[in-house]
Amino acid sequence: MKRIIIIILALIVAAGCKTNLFTPFHSPENDVSLSSLLADGDAAMENGDFESALGYYDKAVSSYPGSGKARLGYCAAYIAFKDFDMLELMRKLEGENLQGTDPLFEAADRAFYDDGARIVFSNLLPVAEGTCDIPGSDTETNINIAFSSILLGALAVSDIDDNGNFADSYEILYITRDIGVLGFGSFPSLSPLGKSTVINNINSRIDDVLYYIGRSTAALDHVYDNLNLDEVDENMLDDLHQVAETAARTVEYYRYKDEKDNDGDAIDTDMDSIQEKMIWTDSNANGTIDDPIGDPWTYDRVSLLPLPLDATWYSLSGGEWTGGDWGVDEELIDGDDNDGDGTVDEDSGGYK
Repeated sequence: MKRIIIIILALIVAAGCKTNLFTPFHSPENDVSLSSLLADGDAAMENGDFESALGYYDKAVSSYPGSGKARLGYCAAYIAFKDFDMLELMRKLEGENLQGTDPLFEAADRAFYDDGARIVFSNLLPVAEGTCDIPGSDTETNINIAFSSILLGALAVSDIDDNGNFADSYEILYITRDIGVLGFGSFPSLSPLGKSTVINNINSRIDDVLYYIGRSTAALDHVYDNLNLDEVDENMLDDLHQVAETAARTVEYYRYKDEKDNDGDAIDTDMDSIQEKMIWTDSNANGTIDDPIGDPWTYDRVSLLPLPLDATWYSLSGGEWTGGDWGVDEELIDGDDNDGDGTVDEDSGGYK
């Protein structure tokens, strides 16, 4: 995700400041109605009175929602008024160490960046979708759609319950910079409700990340089509798409209960050539899938069983594994090795 952001920042520089919301534009007019509001907003921006500019553009968007210029002006004024420093953000991202478990964005910055990106994305999306008086392929719109959407995608994994509050430590650390899952074992004070919230929402946040990645790359396609950039820039676009595809595959890997063998230990126990999730019930609440004698099932032990296993075997075994293929969706997300196979939280892709 970090690499996608850096490439987009480089693209914005390559495309020039005129197509960047974070550099105010100037085109004062003296007409009435919409033109007057835009002229007043432009003049206020030029004078550095971003609060007044925001008010003018806000009135323009409210009265003329189909005006692309009003929407672009509102976003520019909002970013300027909030003092959203893109260059500072780039320096922070470039200075990040990709190793370790620290999140991509520092806790104090998450809500700030999310707010600015969400304002830009939500206001420019109608333009990109062709419902305004500016073509959906507009370069200025799409560069800022690309940047804001990739920020939202990177931030989505730090707000698991999607309430706009990034202050919960377990949300900040649960999925880290490389989307590695730490597990609930790292958060002993997390309530059962908090755990349930993470489990119930992790797949939705993954969907959000994939959506924003798609929006970003589609927007950049429009930029390249309209700017007629050279071969070097086309190579940058290809690189971006490759990074985006890799990020999409990576985040997809962390779906919970995805009915996939995330750690490569599955055994087709009924030998039907179909990958089926493991069915088990922790009846004694010891956090492990127990067999009849109380020992955890392991890959080596299961591989020695006479296959295929059938319903009779399960009913006679007396263990807590009661159906499905061993090793598929077998883990809880809790930081523990529930199935005793030597890996932790593998169903969420976060095993160590």
